[in-house]
Amino acid sequence: MPCAYCDGDEPATREHVWPKCLIDRVRSYSLRYVGRVHRIVNTDLTVRDVCRDCNNGPLSLLDAYLCKLYDDYLIHEVQEGQSIVFRYDFNLLVKALLKISYNSARTTDVDATTLRRYAPVLLSQSASPVGTFVKVATIHTSRVLDDRGNRKVIPARAFRTGPIVIANRNRRGLAARIVQIDGYRFYVITTEDVLDRQAAVRYLASERGTWLSRDGEIVIHEPTLSALAAFDGVQHWRTP
Repeated sequence: MPCAYCDGDEPATREHVWPKCLIDRVRSYSLRYVGRVHRIVNTDLTVRDVCRDCNNGPLSLLDAYLCKLYDDYLIHEVQEGQSIVFRYDFNLLVKALLKISYNSARTTDVDATTLRRYAPVLLSQSASPVGTFVKVATIHTSRVLDDRGNRKVIPARAFRTGPIVIANRNRRGLAARIVQIDGYRFYVITTEDVLDRQAAVRYLASERGTWLSRDGEIVIHEPTLSALAAFDGVQHWRTP
């Protein structure tokens, strides 16, 4: 089959849905949810439709950037009441989030066609994603009582990604995804349609968080979302 990114006909290689450098950092995250078959597995989630040149070239640069950002920010637990001064490269971060979203979408066929249009941008070192908007919020550790009255700590330690269902959309190429990396939840909106964008912005207006700025620095306000709520499962993510 042609490469999912460049359409070339070189032999396909195994591409990790999540960057392998992230997986290597958190080998304790042993369980993965496979949306296509609704199963929990303990193997890495991969797709086999990316050529070696794309996999080991421009896509690996996006992985490397996200893993550096993980070491600088995302690995650190966010405390209740804590605000974060978040510094980043806008183009690299948005591309890295789009790459994870596109890889994940191809495992379920949800949003894959829409996200496919960004493939050339993800391979380019100069192009900027157009029509993509990202909001980020932080998640705090939950402390709850189990059925026996014992204290239980649920840390914000997991990777999750999947689609957001948005009502009142024109369906002209809107993809809305969540990419959640430990205590950071990124809402990724891609669309070339003004009405779809307005519907997505209205939907996310009720979600706490801060929109990414092209300036490369924002303040992420204190977390209002608990790990208990954030990791409740893709099927329970908030819908209108």
